[in-house]
Amino acid sequence: MAIVVKSERWLGFLRWLKSRRVPKAKLVLADFADSGRGLMATRDIEAGEAIVDIPESVLITRSVFLDSLAREGIRADQEWPLSEHQALTLFLVSQRLFPEAKWAPYVAMLPTEFDSVASQLPEELARLLPSDLQDKIKEQRHKLKQDWTAGWDFLKNIDRASEYASMDERLFEWAWLAVSTRCITLESTKNKTMDCTIALAPMLDFLNHSLEAQVETGFDPTTRSFKITTRRPYRRGTEVFISYGPHDNSFLLAEYGFILKNNPYNHICVDREFDNIALPGERPDFRSNVLRILEQEGLKGDYTLHASEASYRLMMALRLRVSTTARDFKDVLRRWYQVQRGERSTVSPENEAAAHETLLQIIDRLEDHYRLNVDECRAIAAARLERAAFDYGSWCVEELLGEHLEMLLALRNTISARG
Repeated sequence: MAIVVKSERWLGFLRWLKSRRVPKAKLVLADFADSGRGLMATRDIEAGEAIVDIPESVLITRSVFLDSLAREGIRADQEWPLSEHQALTLFLVSQRLFPEAKWAPYVAMLPTEFDSVASQLPEELARLLPSDLQDKIKEQRHKLKQDWTAGWDFLKNIDRASEYASMDERLFEWAWLAVSTRCITLESTKNKTMDCTIALAPMLDFLNHSLEAQVETGFDPTTRSFKITTRRPYRRGTEVFISYGPHDNSFLLAEYGFILKNNPYNHICVDREFDNIALPGERPDFRSNVLRILEQEGLKGDYTLHASEASYRLMMALRLRVSTTARDFKDVLRRWYQVQRGERSTVSPENEAAAHETLLQIIDRLEDHYRLNVDECRAIAAARLERAAFDYGSWCVEELLGEHLEMLLALRNTISARG
């Protein structure tokens, strides 16, 4: 059951779309019980029909921000270049500080906060996340700080710093996250016809993600608009979706602030666990040699576990790691290369058994770690529920850890069944 949004902000936004000559879509903003706020079909939509068609004049790109400066006599594009993300961030900041009628109805519709994005979670929850997601959070926070500095350097260089004096880190972060979570990629359906590669697309960015969505997207140079065409029909009163791509829940939580139930792309990254595992009798010089070989062969890192199997990369790396204690390492290495080339299936029965034993050790440690983290996350969620309403961020963390535990159990059962 969906509740149609009828706020004055939404109605004003629709009037704004009409004034900007955006083709009327068979869509209305609604609140859905399972997916939150999204777009609902007001009439049946057939396969092959355009869901949205956003004219180029309504797309917000780096050029829009730089052109606004050029109208004031500031030629900033050559002397003080900004990345597209930085430019769009400063554009949204400018619209908050100096609202323009041209864009105000759209900016008013943007979320006021992005507190479920992984980098925005409180530290007590963030530290419970899987190691690869924690690394992603660090990267994002570092990038945000870099862009904050670059933004101020740019404003100082064009003598606009005093006008932006009220831009604090919180406002910049809001704008930065709005761009991160809502921008689209401007891929042409025919050829490259735009200088910019990302944009904010009013109306389009209200569409939620679904793995079942079947769409064609891209900038059409003939109509000079960004179109999304559905390859499947939608009935009136149902939510209309697009696909953000084949991403696992860790990626979705980091980039967009949500997760999907039963996501088939889920996996567990075990790069840190592979690096940290201690093998009996493994000499440091042999370990360094193994890591060098793996890097030379393009097999260093990106080690993953799935519900049905460990990745090829991980198993090849484990086969080599457990070989460091072998008496004749050169002979083992020769056979390892043969496995890599597909000339044999295993290095040896003993090597294969040792690799799987090490794999089970990794699974054991992760299971123990995730169970403790799930318990702690539940305690945090319960405490928050006593103080306020349901906390979506803590739910996402608990679900993500629970999914990882289920994958580990399924993989353990698969390994046991194979003997």
